[in-house]
Amino acid sequence: MVLCIAIGNPLRGDDGVARRALQLLPSTEQVRKLEVIQLMPENAPNIAAAHAVIFLDADASATEVKLETLGKAPRYSAPLTHSVNPFELLEMARQLYGFTGEAIFCHIPASKFDPAEELTREAEEAAGSAARLIGERLSQMAAPSGS
Repeated sequence: MVLCIAIGNPLRGDDGVARRALQLLPSTEQVRKLEVIQLMPENAPNIAAAHAVIFLDADASATEVKLETLGKAPRYSAPLTHSVNPFELLEMARQLYGFTGEAIFCHIPASKFDPAEELTREAEEAAGSAARLIGERLSQMAAPSGS
């Protein structure tokens, strides 16, 4: 099973673009969808239960949808907080729960983060592009035997 995690606040305009892209992905038994406002340590067991994870998030600096394979994060000491970044969450899933799967980050272009429930036209188009690109990647991923 591949876990797709959409990160963002749907009440902050284009910050909800990842959720929209997730909604556009076809639902299958091999894909589990999770929507969160922010990543938290509590998400680590969900990642560990999957053979791969794809994080989707709005990116104000992106000009096009891009998939990035996540490796190990550089070693650094972060303050203890409730929210975490994808690298920290992956490390928790690896160290605490034995996750060994592939991790991908989907950067989705976004520009307006003001209070609003609607996406800009550009973000809506980017959500469609992200869903297509992730759909292609999902079709390339072979589930390991026994999953």
